Amino acid sequence: MQVVLNIDICSKRGGEPYKVLSKQHETNLIPEPGIAIEDAAWGDAKVPKTLTQSFAGDVYLLYFDPVVLNTEKDCKREVEMYLHHGWE
Repeated sequence: MQVVLNIDICSKRGGEPYKVLSKQHETNLIPEPGIAIEDAAWGDAKVPKTLTQSFAGDVYLLYFDPVVLNTEKDCKREVEMYLHHGWE
């Protein structure tokens, strides 16, 4: 089964997210509401705000609260850090 983590990187200026990032994991773990997920990009574990199961693809989609930053330059740095930790 596949678990896909999803997070938006946003600027406080509003509008569309600066970048939408995802990271895939193959696992036998079935995520449940309230589960805390650890990732090298985060200092602390995060709890997804929504969890969706796609029966067609045997995939669980976990969506986390967006990361909201002051400037596009800050957003670019944050995206680079996530990419360094295996996010796409």
